Amino acid sequence: MSMSNDVFRPEVLKTIEEEIDKYSKDLTDLSLKIHEHPELKYEERLSVLPELSNCMGSERYAHDLLTDYMESQGFEVTRHYLDLETAWRATFTHGNGGRVLGVNSEMDALPGIGHACGHNLVNEMCHLHINVLT
Repeated sequence: MSMSNDVFRPEVLKTIEEEIDKYSKDLTDLSLKIHEHPELKYEERLSVLPELSNCMGSERYAHDLLTDYMESQGFEVTRHYLDLETAWRATFTHGNGGRVLGVNSEMDALPGIGHACGHNLVNEMCHLHINVLT
């Protein structure tokens, strides 16, 4: 099957690359912060760090870090979604009607090995997709 000119559009690829570059540093920083502070499932707890002024007073490091980021990107965030302390939901509406995109990611670590599971990277990729598509 060959790609027609209608499907392969270099200007679209260029736009995607530019959007990826725009968010790359922030998302890499988020990923590294989560990786440096592994939290086990349902036990995600804040490690007290001076640079986390927005998270101070909370007990959920990854939860608060990610929800703060999503709010800063213009999303409406529901923290502790469905009464789960570590869950959250972020919604973004553009226009009226149209398509709905759902993304799920995990932010917990595994006992004894931390983020060798890669959930910090899954988060980074999910947020990248969300930012590029919105």
